[in-house]
Amino acid sequence: IATSDSMCIPKYRARFPDAKVLWLPLAAQPAEHFPCPVRVQLQADWAPLPVVDTIVMANWYTGAERLEQVRIIVDPIVDAGMSMALYAYHNFKWPEKYSADWRGGTDNHDVRHYYHLARIALGINNQMYNTTMCSMRVYEALACGMPMVSAHSDAYSALGFQNGRHLIWVSTPEDAVAAVRMLLSSPEKAAAMAEEGRQFVLEYHTCRH
Repeated sequence: IATSDSMCIPKYRARFPDAKVLWLPLAAQPAEHFPCPVRVQLQADWAPLPVVDTIVMANWYTGAERLEQVRIIVDPIVDAGMSMALYAYHNFKWPEKYSADWRGGTDNHDVRHYYHLARIALGINNQMYNTTMCSMRVYEALACGMPMVSAHSDAYSALGFQNGRHLIWVSTPEDAVAAVRMLLSSPEKAAAMAEEGRQFVLEYHTCRH
């Protein structure tokens, strides 16, 4: 049995005492996740889309921690008047409240084409207090060379990420707005952080690790 959440290993071992239980951490796949400027790589038959301030690649779930992260990182950016492109897998459309920013469904293999439709990626996790698993989107976005502002996850520090160096994570809506505005006003700082994050993921968090 392989699980991306090592905190679940004791439960699996208790339920399946004869099974070998392994931690299989989430990670980037460099063959799929790499910088891909939209003006160069988008297929000719795709409709051109304007570059927006932020992008959210996240499915819609209604767990308490997930909704809290939406409150911290998505709602305040919209309320502050910054533009957003919102995507999810095809069967996880966001509610009508977010229809103005909804762009449609994506597949896992083509997310790199979408990230560069925006200046900053926003991160949402299902679990805020898990120390071994954050969202797969973090690895994807950083490997694709995106600066990221995310709602807090205890896993970030545990997995070696440094706040403000590889990405920025925040715990309040006010801090989310401030972080995004700072990166939008400082393209050089955003680019430097994006490169630090990309190199860190490639060195420590790919499928070959």
